[in-house]
Amino acid sequence: MSAAEMENEFGAKPAREIDAQRFDDMLGVLPPCKWYGHGTNQESFHVSEFLSGNIVSWFVQLNGRYFQIDDVCTLTHRELIARASAVQS
Repeated sequence: MSAAEMENEFGAKPAREIDAQRFDDMLGVLPPCKWYGHGTNQESFHVSEFLSGNIVSWFVQLNGRYFQIDDVCTLTHRELIARASAVQS
């Protein structure tokens, strides 16, 4: 396993529910990257600072619920919404 694969494997974490305050704090702490759906009921972004390798903290708002997903920076908005939806069910 390469160093990059190890960082991704050990740095990534599944979606977990957070509160609206954490979502808002992270939106304001650093410039958001890949911010999609602003002002809708399906919003996602990641903070510009990387956790490790290509792992970032993603934040998702889905129908008034909020989630954090630590994973690769290449995830799409659609993939993030799917992961958050899985936690909701």
